[in-house]
Amino acid sequence: MYFSRAVIIAALTTLISGGPTLPQDGAACEVSNDSPYVSHVEMTIAKLREQGGACANKNFWFSYCTTLAAYETGAIGICGRRDNAATQLSCKEVADYATDVKNYCAADGKVGGYWKINRHKRIIIFNSERM
Repeated sequence: MYFSRAVIIAALTTLISGGPTLPQDGAACEVSNDSPYVSHVEMTIAKLREQGGACANKNFWFSYCTTLAAYETGAIGICGRRDNAATQLSCKEVADYATDVKNYCAADGKVGGYWKINRHKRIIIFNSERM
């Protein structure tokens, strides 16, 4: 069996860091060379705050994720069950969760990962150029 260089690097990183972050609820970091730049994620967060209103997941096909905002390499999305009026988050709440992920997971000028709100919903930070 052959492993790609990325798989080997990820395994070594996990061993060195003491293991992956697998929260019950909260931040999980997934930072790599392909992750978006922190500054681009900060601009994406600002766009969400300015947008206001509700930021709902309206995608119930395949990925169950909706991209809510993007700026250059930075993108923020929501994944999980399709939202209705009772379950949707405000864009300010999404921006707050994304800020927590950024603050917790930023490394070497890049950031990636997600905030697990509950077993049905996650706020994700990802590279918009890899969509």
